[in-house]
Amino acid sequence: TNKNKAQIIKEANKRLAKNPHDPLGLVPLGEVYFDSQLWEKAFSVYSDLVKLALAKKDGTIDLFTSFLRQGITALKLEKLPEATQSLINATKINSVAYEPNYYLGQTMVKLEQYDKAIPLFKKALLANPEATGDYLQLGQCYYNAKKYRDSLPCFKKALDEDPGNKEALFDMADAMSNEGHPEKGIKVFMHLRADPVYGPRSCLQAGLYHLK
Repeated sequence: TNKNKAQIIKEANKRLAKNPHDPLGLVPLGEVYFDSQLWEKAFSVYSDLVKLALAKKDGTIDLFTSFLRQGITALKLEKLPEATQSLINATKINSVAYEPNYYLGQTMVKLEQYDKAIPLFKKALLANPEATGDYLQLGQCYYNAKKYRDSLPCFKKALDEDPGNKEALFDMADAMSNEGHPEKGIKVFMHLRADPVYGPRSCLQAGLYHLK
C-alpha cells in the first residue's frame, strides 16, 4: 500500500542520511522504486548496489538481483549500452533464469541485433514455457533476421494463443511468401484486407506477388 511505501521510503532515507551506502536503506528503497516503476530513481539505487556488492564481495547484497534490475531499469530508460552490460552480467551469474534472458533479448531487439536476440528468447521460453507471448517476439526476430522458415512455427504458436493477432498474421503471411509459398501468404493477406492497420499493407503485398 501507499502508506507502507511512504513508511519504507522514510525509514530508508533516515538510514541513508547517516550512511549513503547502507544496504539496509538502499535495498528496500530500490524495491519500492522498482515496483512503483520509478525507473530513473530505481536505476540510480541499483547502480549503487552493484558497486557496493562488487566492493564488499561478502554476499550481503544480492549481486544477481542488483545487476538484473540495473539492466531492466536501464532498458526502460532506453540506456541500451548500460542495459546490455548489466544484463550480460546477470546472465553470467544465472544463465538459465527467465528474466535476464528475456530482457537481454528485448535489448538486442532494440539494437536490431536479431541474431543475438534469438537464442536469448529461446532460453527464456525454456525457463518459462508458460510465457507464450514470447513466441511472437521470437518469430519476429527470425523474420527480421530473414530466417523465414524458422519464424513460421513461432507465429503459429503466437496465433494459437491469440488468433486475432494481426501483426503475427501479417508477418506470417509475408514469411510464407518469402519462403516460396506465396499462394498461402496471399490467402492471409486477403483475410487482412479489411483491417485498418494491416489492410493497405496486405493489399500492397498481395498486389506485388501477383505482379511477380
